[in-house]
Amino acid sequence: MSSTISNPILLVTFTGILTFTYFAVRRLFGHDSREPPLARQSIPIVGHMIGPSRSKFNYYVELSQQTASPIFTMALPGQKMYVITQPDLIQTVQKQHRVLAFPPIAAKFASKVYGASLEAQAILAKNVNGDEGDFGLSMDSYAAMRAALKPGLELDDMNRVMIKEIAKSLDQLQPGKGGSRKVGMYAWLRDAITTATTRSVYGPMNPYDDKAIADAFWEFESGLMSILVGFLPGITARKAVAARAKVANAFETYHRAGE
Repeated sequence: MSSTISNPILLVTFTGILTFTYFAVRRLFGHDSREPPLARQSIPIVGHMIGPSRSKFNYYVELSQQTASPIFTMALPGQKMYVITQPDLIQTVQKQHRVLAFPPIAAKFASKVYGASLEAQAILAKNVNGDEGDFGLSMDSYAAMRAALKPGLELDDMNRVMIKEIAKSLDQLQPGKGGSRKVGMYAWLRDAITTATTRSVYGPMNPYDDKAIADAFWEFESGLMSILVGFLPGITARKAVAARAKVANAFETYHRAGE
């Protein structure tokens, strides 16, 4: 009697699990005809998670060439990403501000990439698009940036600092009399621009004046896409996550010093 009852129950349970799994997989990895063309993965399910960690931003160039489309869809576990590769199409999308708002995307990006705590995520998400009024971190940040970037003395002062720092970096390239000097262009530009821009923004206590902090930032930047994909970043982007923590600690010290 017990076996007769349990078998139908097991059958119904098993069927239910299969049905749920089917629709879950279809929802996560299915493709609607109204969506941009689907970028194929070299490895099912995880291909788009592995690709950026290997090829960095070149991975998106490769996908664009494969799909031959100015916009394409990347199916990731639990989410989808739409990648646009043509400037004119980017401008078209940006004009649809009522349909596609940037602040919520920026808040989600910041939460994932910068490892925000649950409390910080709640602060980032509060009135993120300004629909409830002119308050919240997002609205305050945009207002502060607009004010800071207006033509005037503050912006002029920042530009002067940047120009002086670039000039100093160029002077340091001067070889000794009758000599020559070989310089790696990418590394020099990266360091020179990092120094010039951060000193103009953060002033004499600039955390990036410590080369270890500057190098940690670029280590974090190199693993940014692996963190953004979000698949076990503590393992797949271990060095980048450790570098992020190092930079964050430096900035915590910087802000505390200014209290």
